[in-house]
Order: sequence, then C-alpha cells, then structure tokens
Amino acid sequence: MFQIISESDFCIVQYYKKLAFFLLHYYCCADNFYKIQNFINFFLRASLVSTLKYKYKISSTNMLFKRFSTNLYVFTTNGLTSHFLTTEEIFYFKKNSLSHFVWL
Repeated sequence: MFQIISESDFCIVQYYKKLAFFLLHYYCCADNFYKIQNFINFFLRASLVSTLKYKYKISSTNMLFKRFSTNLYVFTTNGLTSHFLTTEEIFYFKKNSLSHFVWL
C-alpha cells in the first residue's frame, strides 16, 4: 500500500480503474456478475477513497470529495484527466459483452 501512496494522483486513479476493468473482464461470464459490479462499485471505490484520504491525511470523505469531486476526477499539469468508473459505467457492462470497451 505504501508504494502506491508515493505515486501521483493520476497513477493511483488509473491503477484502480485498470483493476476494475480487469475484474469486470475476468468475471464477465460468471452467473453472479451483478455481485462483481456491486463489489467494484462499493469496495474498490471505497478503497480508492481510503488511499487518497491516507495520502493527503484527510479524515473526512466529504473533504476528499470537495477536492476530487464524487467521481474522483484527477487533472495533471500536462492536461491529462482521469476518473474512476461512475456507477452508471460499471452497471453498463453487460454479462459476456465487454469486448467493445476501451481499457484506459
């Protein structure tokens, strides 16, 4: 965990976003795919929030959302932007149909 704390905000959000895409792709054929979607929506989002709170030593989630917004948007100095998957994006994934999504 301490290795990811030293990375930039952009890298941290990208790491969690890639992990979410990996899990959605890996479990796309599961009978209980909706459970994976719920897991990603709740636990991975909460883990990302906790990681950013620990990095900036923020105790309140609301303070973190004021800094990054509820969709956890991150902007870099060279114009790159990234955000964690929104709830709508996570539940838009359908079982057995992940081939048409962009991974980054």
